[in-house]
Amino acid sequence: MMTMEMLFYTILTVNIAADLFFSLHESLYERTIFEKVIPDIKTYAPSNYDWERELDYRKANRKFGVLSSVSGYIATVLIFRAGLFSKIMIFLNTRFPAPFWTGFTFAAILTLCLFLYRIPFSFYYSFVLEEKYSFNRKTLPVFIKDNLISLLLSLAILPIMTGSINYLSGLEYGIPLIFLCIVSFSLIFSFLFPILIMPLFYKITPLEKADLLEKVQGLIDKTGLPVKGVFTADQSKRSSHSNAMVAGFGRSRKIILFDTLIEKMEVDETLSVLAHEMGHWKERHVLILLAAGILEQALLFIVLWFMWNSAITQTVFGITGMTLPRLVIILFILSGIMSMVLSPIDSFISRKLEFRADKYASLQTSPDHFAMALSNLATNDLAWVPPSYIYSLWFSSHPSIPERILHIHDRK
Repeated sequence: MMTMEMLFYTILTVNIAADLFFSLHESLYERTIFEKVIPDIKTYAPSNYDWERELDYRKANRKFGVLSSVSGYIATVLIFRAGLFSKIMIFLNTRFPAPFWTGFTFAAILTLCLFLYRIPFSFYYSFVLEEKYSFNRKTLPVFIKDNLISLLLSLAILPIMTGSINYLSGLEYGIPLIFLCIVSFSLIFSFLFPILIMPLFYKITPLEKADLLEKVQGLIDKTGLPVKGVFTADQSKRSSHSNAMVAGFGRSRKIILFDTLIEKMEVDETLSVLAHEMGHWKERHVLILLAAGILEQALLFIVLWFMWNSAITQTVFGITGMTLPRLVIILFILSGIMSMVLSPIDSFISRKLEFRADKYASLQTSPDHFAMALSNLATNDLAWVPPSYIYSLWFSSHPSIPERILHIHDRK
């Protein structure tokens, strides 16, 4: 009979095997880019665009992703094979027998360990990989500050959540209550993000560029989207990548433009990028994706509740009678399975909504300005070449830039 340990290692191995497969597939695809891909899309890109540089950047990111995945796989296997997971859980249950404090302490330790594990990868990505391609603008003090803030936020939130979840898991209807707790937290976090969280990382200031502000206000009046204000974020202190967003819900909703976007684009192009983001709200895409996410979580917790009452889940890695180890292992297994099954569906829905937001932006501003904005984004971010079909099918939440530009032109 399949045990929980066997299921755990199976999902863990399938996940790393999938990462390696897609990496190999992309590697083979990259060998054909100059013969089979670039000839079909180069008419949309600037005539002097450096295709070799983009290909190098793609390869560097892919190799970094493989290194991260393999390292995580090896570390996880070693931890569980050495029995550290079981020993830590038994120790915490002995020293902190109250369910809340067991979960609280476990989450605090896990958060600190993950922070220390990820720091070298984060440092390398910013100061080596992104630096090589002139994207990184972080200084070491900014890097340290951002990571410490992330750590403190995680320590302020995750232990309390995990402690509460561990307490609820011991109740008769604990699993449904955990589901409601997680959904409620997600909604609250979305509401508070632009108010409390984002300003911890970015300096958020009212937009002062008069000509842009006037046109943004005109777009707000035209679309009728209620917002608290129009602001800029100092992305230039961290990266040269640019973006715009409509963040928050209800009265907390803000329009936030990265200063790198304003620096690199003309006013009408910046406006069209913003119109795309506003389109997601006006066409209720945010609510659609939120509802889809809640439905997926509901499905996960329905299966979790079934497994929770199954005899096979009563003992995990030699531990019996503790709810937290069971919950961690079952959630890992179910999340892995659901991710593999639902990822293509989620990606398909997301790409369709992106096309609809593109159409909205073109209608509210100008197809030519929006196409030029997309071109500038792809050029600045080295993002002209689309991923392979199979990779896009599984993982791409956005259509490729050439696809989007062609889609815009077809509708003109």
